[in-house]
Amino acid sequence: MIELLIVVVFGIAVGFLFAWLYYKSRAELIARTLGDEIGRRVFEDRRAELEGLYDQKYRAELEKWKVETEKALRQDALAKSRAVLKGKIAEQLAPIFDVFGYEPSDARFIGDPVDYIIFDGYTKVRERKEDRPISVVVADIKTGDAGLTYEQRRVKAGVERGMVRFETIIM
Repeated sequence: MIELLIVVVFGIAVGFLFAWLYYKSRAELIARTLGDEIGRRVFEDRRAELEGLYDQKYRAELEKWKVETEKALRQDALAKSRAVLKGKIAEQLAPIFDVFGYEPSDARFIGDPVDYIIFDGYTKVRERKEDRPISVVVADIKTGDAGLTYEQRRVKAGVERGMVRFETIIM
């Protein structure tokens, strides 16, 4: 009988031990799960807070950059606009300056693709002061560092190759 009692007590003790181990592991799992969830929430809250701070900081930096860049672009556009305007004025007024080198009344402004066709000597021939062939000059006015456009370089090449002629078109 004592042996039976020892076996029963031992069985109860082992049962309690297994139950304790089972519930302990279950409690740890629940604690870990809750801890992970709480940790995840804390992490997400911190992340959202930091993202908000960085978002505010970099939005402010972006706005500052936009203002500075827009100001620089406007100044650049204004400078280019002024240069173009000065160039257009210079194109129109060129014949009245000595550097032009031709009689202003011999020049005809066409604007595109070149600025002037100059009939050198035309005024003197028209006034019957001279009787000679009139040379034709294709001219473009440039100011500053401006160079010939692609189309103007093609016109220049055609003139240099003698690809110029006089035609009478009868209608």
